[in-house]
Amino acid sequence: MTDWDYPRSIMGIKLLIDLASSHDMSVTDCLAETGIEPDWLSNPQSVITAHQEIRLIRNLIRSIPVEALGLDAGERYHLTIYGVFGFALTSSPSLRNVIELSIRYMDLTYAFCRMRLEDVGDCVRLQLDDQGIPEDVRRFIVERHTAVLMTLQHELLGRRMPLKRITLRLPEPQDVSRYLETFGVIPEFGADANLLEMDALWMDAPLPQANPHTQEICEAQCRELLSKRSIHEGVAALVRERLLHKVMTLPDMEEMATDLAMTSRTLRRKLTIEGTSYRELVDEVREALADELLAIRGMRVGDIAMRLGYAETSSFIHAFKRWKGRPPRGKDIA
Repeated sequence: MTDWDYPRSIMGIKLLIDLASSHDMSVTDCLAETGIEPDWLSNPQSVITAHQEIRLIRNLIRSIPVEALGLDAGERYHLTIYGVFGFALTSSPSLRNVIELSIRYMDLTYAFCRMRLEDVGDCVRLQLDDQGIPEDVRRFIVERHTAVLMTLQHELLGRRMPLKRITLRLPEPQDVSRYLETFGVIPEFGADANLLEMDALWMDAPLPQANPHTQEICEAQCRELLSKRSIHEGVAALVRERLLHKVMTLPDMEEMATDLAMTSRTLRRKLTIEGTSYRELVDEVREALADELLAIRGMRVGDIAMRLGYAETSSFIHAFKRWKGRPPRGKDIA
């Protein structure tokens, strides 16, 4: 599992769809072969996999022949899109602290590049590690990440922080004017590393909305969010969510893996790491729904069996015995 392969909010996908819309690309074309359903876009609690986002980025790149498209995308990621993590950044004492928080809570962002901060004399270098990112989307992702950094620092400082130097592990484009507009300097392309170099004085200058008490509260909430995600927002949670939407026509593991933009072998491995299996998740969802449906007056066992995707009522009753140690009875049957 790569560093960036963690579940992420649907909100980032909505930003990318807004970008596509500005280039007359439809939502249908954006979501093609991603496994993302259109109705998920209206639910801010929806989560997707990193691989689904990569598939959507591929759709954008193929349909929108615009150089530096990733820079355009990065300028749409404002502090407000990050929720409580955005408040933590806003109340931070300095840009250095902002970067340190971003490194610590990367899994609450939409990033694919891990970051590393180092002091070099009177300068500070921020390195973006793009190792493991598929080659065909690497330019877009690196452009987006660097543009996001510039967008956020502008919002935090109220002005653009001048960069001393920027190097990118990307081929030089024909037109560098868009890069100059974003960074204030022309990047050194074809470099060995993605580096943003800035004066240390800028990194340690106090931010206008710094508030230690607010930051402490927000960071505590960020820690809690990460803790909950480790339990509820792994791949198993994504599988559960999709099974709940398709319980009457349950997909097999191969279909579910395709829906999540991965192979069945990868899905099995990820679920094993999380201490479960596809069959266990199917059982878990069916059992939970069975409890809810059996509590509804007038619901017959045969109807419940059908709603849970069982071909035969006897199969449901057998499964119920396995879950509860007894068949449905008494208040379970209307």
